[in-house]
Amino acid sequence: MTKLNDTIKTVLAIIGGLGIAYGFYIYLNAIDFIDSTGGIPFPIPLSITGFVIWLAAILTLNQIGDMKTMDFKTRLNPIKFWGAMYKGTPKWVLILAIAAFIFGMVNIGLMISSFGVTGIIDGKYVVHNHGQIIKELTEQEYLIEKSKELKSITAAHILFLGMGTGILYP
Repeated sequence: MTKLNDTIKTVLAIIGGLGIAYGFYIYLNAIDFIDSTGGIPFPIPLSITGFVIWLAAILTLNQIGDMKTMDFKTRLNPIKFWGAMYKGTPKWVLILAIAAFIFGMVNIGLMISSFGVTGIIDGKYVVHNHGQIIKELTEQEYLIEKSKELKSITAAHILFLGMGTGILYP
């Protein structure tokens, strides 16, 4: 099995932290209805970073002895599972990882509660579900709905980056 050394984990933790900061930048821009996806398509760097961070986090979790010996019933207990996952991690990093998890879950829940996605069909701003128009929107309503989508996708990236970075923190 591949073992990651502390230098690689430290570099990846820094990259994960920068990814979280970039995610918050996108999130805060979406609050003001500023679409910051005009330059670099934001999901691509965040998705690649999240994939790399979690690949390294899974390799790190496979090295932890408590995780190897934990049975399925014990893994269902979130306190024991998270305790083994973040063993030796400073409290402030654990608090940030939990905050990222809660932040992401709340925003994903808000996204799931909507009934469609925004789009422009026949020159009209609409909320649609698989091409079936649910509601026509004004331009301002369209920007608000678009910002909700942007915030929830970014929050999901922050969730995964926060948890993975917490695992990799040396």
